Amino acid sequence: MICNLEQLVTDVCVLHIKLILLVGVGSCGKTKLLRELGSKLDVEPLNVGMQLGRRLAATPCSLRSMQALSR
Repeated sequence: MICNLEQLVTDVCVLHIKLILLVGVGSCGKTKLLRELGSKLDVEPLNVGMQLGRRLAATPCSLRSMQALSR
């Protein structure tokens, strides 16, 4: 499975939009897979949802969409 994801990461480099979504039910191994790939490629995976949540936590709900776009 890590080989498939590694190949996707390699292939996405030539595309205009460089985004891969890794989606699955809870506890299916997504985080473990990303950590293994990160170690292999010497990079740190970024949990976008968690980081965005931290930055927007103190922002009123009515302003969050605008704040998310400006960051």
